[in-house]
Amino acid sequence: VERKEALKVAHSGTLARLVEVLAALGRAGQPLAAFQAVDQAIEAEFGRAYTTILRITGGLHTERLFSTVPETYPVGVRKTLPDTPRARRIVSTGAPFVANSIGAIAAEYPDHDVVVRLGAASLANIPTLYDGQVIGVLCVAGAGPRAADFGVAAMPFAQALAAPILAAPSRAPAQ
Repeated sequence: VERKEALKVAHSGTLARLVEVLAALGRAGQPLAAFQAVDQAIEAEFGRAYTTILRITGGLHTERLFSTVPETYPVGVRKTLPDTPRARRIVSTGAPFVANSIGAIAAEYPDHDVVVRLGAASLANIPTLYDGQVIGVLCVAGAGPRAADFGVAAMPFAQALAAPILAAPSRAPAQ
Protein backbone atom coordinates (compact mmCIF):
# COMPACT_ATOMS: atom_id res chain seq x y z
CA VAL A 1 0.00 0.00 0.00
CA GLU A 2 1.40 3.38 -0.99
CA ARG A 3 1.85 5.92 1.80
CA LYS A 4 0.21 8.48 -0.52
CA GLU A 5 -3.05 6.58 -0.08
CA ALA A 6 -2.85 7.28 3.64
CA LEU A 7 -2.98 11.00 2.99
CA LYS A 8 -6.44 10.71 1.44
CA VAL A 9 -8.66 11.74 4.30
CA ALA A 10 -11.79 9.60 4.42
CA HIS A 11 -14.07 12.25 5.90
CA SER A 12 -14.03 15.54 7.79
CA GLY A 13 -13.99 13.80 11.20
CA THR A 14 -10.63 12.25 10.39
CA LEU A 15 -9.25 15.61 9.30
CA ALA A 16 -10.53 17.28 12.48
CA ARG A 17 -8.88 14.60 14.63
CA LEU A 18 -5.62 14.96 12.74
CA VAL A 19 -5.73 18.74 13.29
CA GLU A 20 -6.24 18.06 17.03
CA VAL A 21 -3.19 15.79 17.04
CA LEU A 22 -1.08 18.38 15.25
CA ALA A 23 -2.23 21.06 17.71
CA ALA A 24 -1.16 18.79 20.57
CA LEU A 25 2.42 18.92 19.26
CA GLY A 26 2.61 22.52 20.52
CA ARG A 27 1.32 21.79 24.01
CA ALA A 28 3.46 21.50 27.11
CA GLY A 29 4.15 18.03 28.45
CA GLN A 30 5.76 16.49 25.39
CA PRO A 31 6.02 13.82 24.23
CA LEU A 32 3.19 12.45 26.39
CA ALA A 33 0.71 15.11 25.20
CA ALA A 34 1.24 14.05 21.58
CA PHE A 35 1.12 10.33 22.38
CA GLN A 36 -2.16 10.79 24.26
CA ALA A 37 -3.63 12.91 21.46
CA VAL A 38 -2.84 10.21 18.89
CA ASP A 39 -4.33 7.52 21.14
CA GLN A 40 -7.48 9.59 21.69
CA ALA A 41 -7.82 10.19 17.95
CA ILE A 42 -7.37 6.48 17.17
CA GLU A 43 -9.93 5.56 19.85
CA ALA A 44 -12.46 8.10 18.54
CA GLU A 45 -11.89 7.35 14.86
CA PHE A 46 -11.50 3.58 14.83
CA GLY A 47 -12.00 2.19 18.34
CA ARG A 48 -9.27 0.20 19.99
CA ALA A 49 -8.57 -2.32 22.74
CA TYR A 50 -5.19 -0.73 23.47
CA THR A 51 -2.37 1.29 21.93
CA THR A 52 1.40 1.19 22.31
CA ILE A 53 4.09 3.31 20.67
CA LEU A 54 7.58 1.94 20.07
CA ARG A 55 10.79 3.70 19.13
CA ILE A 56 13.14 1.73 16.88
CA THR A 57 16.57 1.95 18.51
CA GLY A 58 18.41 0.02 15.80
CA GLY A 59 17.59 -3.02 13.68
CA LEU A 60 14.78 -4.88 15.42
CA HIS A 61 15.56 -3.32 18.82
CA THR A 62 12.82 -1.16 20.33
CA GLU A 63 11.90 0.89 23.38
CA ARG A 64 8.26 1.27 24.42
CA LEU A 65 7.47 4.98 24.79
CA PHE A 66 3.72 4.84 25.43
CA SER A 67 1.14 2.26 26.48
CA THR A 68 -2.52 2.37 27.40
CA VAL A 69 -1.99 -0.93 29.22
CA PRO A 70 1.19 -0.20 31.22
CA GLU A 71 0.53 -3.03 33.68
CA THR A 72 0.96 -5.49 30.79
CA TYR A 73 3.15 -3.52 28.37
CA PRO A 74 5.12 -1.06 30.55
CA VAL A 75 6.72 2.10 29.23
CA GLY A 76 10.51 2.11 29.16
CA VAL A 77 10.90 -1.56 28.34
CA ARG A 78 13.46 -2.33 25.68
CA LYS A 79 12.94 -5.44 23.62
CA THR A 80 13.99 -7.02 20.38
CA LEU A 81 11.20 -7.73 17.95
CA PRO A 82 11.01 -11.35 16.83
CA ASP A 83 13.14 -11.88 13.73
CA THR A 84 10.17 -12.64 11.48
CA PRO A 85 9.28 -11.58 7.95
CA ARG A 86 6.58 -9.31 9.46
CA ALA A 87 8.97 -7.44 11.77
CA ARG A 88 11.72 -7.17 9.14
CA ARG A 89 9.23 -5.84 6.57
CA ILE A 90 7.85 -3.19 8.93
CA VAL A 91 11.29 -1.96 9.95
CA SER A 92 12.98 -2.17 6.56
CA THR A 93 10.23 -1.02 4.20
CA GLY A 94 7.89 1.04 6.37
CA ALA A 95 4.92 -1.03 5.24
CA PRO A 96 2.15 -1.46 7.81
CA PHE A 97 1.19 -4.90 9.04
CA VAL A 98 -2.43 -5.85 9.69
CA ALA A 99 -3.81 -8.97 11.38
CA ASN A 100 -7.59 -9.09 10.88
CA SER A 101 -8.42 -12.06 13.09
CA ILE A 102 -7.40 -13.81 16.27
CA GLY A 103 -5.94 -16.58 14.10
CA ALA A 104 -3.76 -14.08 12.24
CA ILE A 105 -2.64 -12.59 15.56
CA ALA A 106 -1.75 -16.07 16.87
CA ALA A 107 0.27 -16.81 13.72
CA GLU A 108 2.45 -13.70 14.11
CA TYR A 109 2.72 -12.86 17.82
CA PRO A 110 4.31 -15.12 20.44
CA ASP A 111 2.28 -13.33 23.15
CA HIS A 112 -1.02 -13.71 21.28
CA ASP A 113 -2.77 -15.06 24.37
CA VAL A 114 -2.01 -11.79 26.20
CA VAL A 115 -3.06 -9.71 23.19
CA VAL A 116 -6.42 -11.50 22.97
CA ARG A 117 -6.94 -11.36 26.75
CA LEU A 118 -6.61 -7.56 26.50
CA GLY A 119 -9.56 -7.52 24.11
CA ALA A 120 -7.86 -7.48 20.72
CA ALA A 121 -9.61 -9.09 17.78
CA SER A 122 -7.28 -7.46 15.23
CA LEU A 123 -3.93 -5.65 15.22
CA ALA A 124 -2.21 -3.03 13.10
CA ASN A 125 1.47 -2.07 13.29
CA ILE A 126 1.85 1.28 11.54
CA PRO A 127 5.41 2.55 11.06
CA THR A 128 6.47 6.14 11.68
CA LEU A 129 9.07 7.34 9.20
CA TYR A 130 11.47 10.27 9.36
CA ASP A 131 13.87 11.10 6.55
CA GLY A 132 12.98 7.82 4.84
CA GLN A 133 13.80 5.66 7.88
CA VAL A 134 11.45 3.81 10.21
CA ILE A 135 11.93 5.39 13.64
CA GLY A 136 8.89 4.00 15.43
CA VAL A 137 5.75 1.93 15.27
CA LEU A 138 2.21 2.80 16.31
CA CYS A 139 0.68 -0.48 17.50
CA VAL A 140 -3.11 -0.51 17.66
CA ALA A 141 -5.07 -3.48 18.92
CA GLY A 142 -8.58 -3.31 17.52
CA ALA A 143 -11.51 -4.38 19.66
CA GLY A 144 -13.15 -5.81 16.54
CA PRO A 145 -11.96 -7.20 13.22
CA ARG A 146 -11.43 -3.72 11.77
CA ALA A 147 -7.65 -3.47 11.57
CA ALA A 148 -7.79 -3.47 7.78
CA ASP A 149 -10.06 -0.45 7.97
CA PHE A 150 -7.68 1.59 10.08
CA GLY A 151 -4.29 0.16 9.11
CA VAL A 152 -3.78 2.57 6.21
CA ALA A 153 -6.15 5.29 7.42
CA ALA A 154 -4.14 5.66 10.64
CA MET A 155 -0.88 6.33 8.79
CA PRO A 156 -1.15 10.13 9.09
CA PHE A 157 -1.58 9.71 12.86
CA ALA A 158 1.56 7.54 12.97
CA GLN A 159 3.45 10.18 10.97
CA ALA A 160 2.41 12.86 13.47
CA LEU A 161 4.47 10.91 16.01
CA ALA A 162 7.82 11.56 14.29
CA ALA A 163 8.89 14.59 16.33
CA PRO A 164 7.68 13.19 19.67
CA ILE A 165 9.42 9.86 19.03
CA LEU A 166 12.66 11.62 18.12
CA ALA A 167 12.45 13.95 21.13
CA ALA A 168 11.32 11.41 23.73
CA PRO A 169 13.88 10.78 26.44
CA SER A 170 14.73 7.17 27.13
CA ARG A 171 12.84 5.76 30.09
CA ALA A 172 14.58 2.43 29.96
CA PRO A 173 16.29 1.42 33.20
CA ALA A 174 20.04 1.87 33.23
CA GLN A 175 21.86 -1.38 32.50
